[in-house]
Amino acid sequence: MRRFYLVVIGVLIIVSITLIVDESLGWLYPADVTPSPGLIAYNSDQLQGRNVYIKQGCVYCHTQQVRPLAIDAPYLYGTRPSLPNDYAYQTPHLMGTERQGPDLTNIGRKYPGEEGKIKLTQLIRNPRLILPAALMPSFDYLSEEQINQLVSYLQFNGSWKEAYDGPITEWTYNYLRDAPNLTEQAIASIDRATQNHISIPIIVTMTLVMICVFYAIWWSWRRGHFYDLEEPAIRMIHHDEGNN
Repeated sequence: MRRFYLVVIGVLIIVSITLIVDESLGWLYPADVTPSPGLIAYNSDQLQGRNVYIKQGCVYCHTQQVRPLAIDAPYLYGTRPSLPNDYAYQTPHLMGTERQGPDLTNIGRKYPGEEGKIKLTQLIRNPRLILPAALMPSFDYLSEEQINQLVSYLQFNGSWKEAYDGPITEWTYNYLRDAPNLTEQAIASIDRATQNHISIPIIVTMTLVMICVFYAIWWSWRRGHFYDLEEPAIRMIHHDEGNN
């Protein structure tokens, strides 16, 4: 059994090294929290509306990230795809992972002004009056104040962005690197990621770790270090055969 403990300790050491390497990768990317041009912090109503958005689980069905892909083009509403600096005031961010409903990154550009406020209020109270096939449930149980706060938050989304009517498929490295208000650290980070200066050390490190793991297992097996693990099972089999 002493050898069994050695195997357990070896596995724990390997797992610890892997976790340390994985967690340390974030240090390679500078923490650039400079807000995008035009972005301002939420006011009190918008912040309360964001809290309502979270508590009602809207993040489970709606995303807030527009990728530079043609499939995301319907959610641009006359502006650009998302940038990391767009989330400078979001803690935690609400990018979401699934689109049961439309993306809401720029929804404020689709429903601006007083008319937009009325339509958003109707959608929140009874979405099927406007969209008969909507999967979204009614939130009519919310108070008038909560609905107004939620509408204020939604109308803010994307309303601050500059207009952009260029092809979405070209929204890649060149635009990101030349985007205004990016720090030198952010530009250097984009350059390193684009030129694979980060991915190569990661791949080499993880490959060496895996080679060491498989070699240690092979070496232990050749030396018979796993026999102690097999012996109790072999004894049990022999015992059962003897009883029969």
